[in-house]
Amino acid sequence: MSFLLSGGCIRKTDGPVLHKKSLLCVNKIIYSKPIDSFPIYYEQCLSKAGLICIDSLDTILKFDIKYATEENFMHRNLYKGFAHVYLHPATVEKLKKALTVLKLIAPEHYLVIWDATRPWIIQKLMWDSSGIETSKRVRFLARPEKFSLHNYGLALDCSLADSNGTLLDMGTVYDFAGREAYISNEQELIDEGKLSEYQVSNRKLLRAVMYRAGFYGNPYEWWHFSTLKRNQVIGKFCKIIDFKDYELPLAITDSVR
Repeated sequence: MSFLLSGGCIRKTDGPVLHKKSLLCVNKIIYSKPIDSFPIYYEQCLSKAGLICIDSLDTILKFDIKYATEENFMHRNLYKGFAHVYLHPATVEKLKKALTVLKLIAPEHYLVIWDATRPWIIQKLMWDSSGIETSKRVRFLARPEKFSLHNYGLALDCSLADSNGTLLDMGTVYDFAGREAYISNEQELIDEGKLSEYQVSNRKLLRAVMYRAGFYGNPYEWWHFSTLKRNQVIGKFCKIIDFKDYELPLAITDSVR
């Protein structure tokens, strides 16, 4: 049994039933013609869950939301063109610090965000439909039953661009599901000729910016940074379930019972 908010009303719902309905909902959204009301009710959901829009946060922040296009590993417009970026306030505060660090250590560079808050149902759709073999998938995608920090607005996928807006060469494209995207074996990859010193130096610059702001990296994805660790999140933050519903933290749902 879960407690969710939909349209501002608390309701109880059977998890599997909700998830089945949500899958039907997301497929309808992805495959249907544009729905004028979609961005309205999705933004209402994000706002009511306490997330903040950062579209105009800073001029050195650029956005290229890949899942709002077909330029992603799924080759599907999973967000129906919705390219506004919402984050949890804790993430916003760390992002502000990261931008300050960037201005200090790499002026005339931009931070480019590829993904931020991601509904749980999209995470499930990715897991079920990616076509990536399981041995790679468990490193590249969070299992839906364990959740992704993206579902809470507590993670960012990002990179750096130069003063002309050209992305720095990081050695792989975004969403590359392979060893070359790992950060834990970069010297080994250099020795094998799969990464260059220049590419790794660009990654280190990105990590320096994000780590100094308090973000955590992902050993398998050079582009992924989290605000908190998973054990700090469970039951304490609102989780975006789909484009209309979000799940309340346990502390609140206990009081509702």
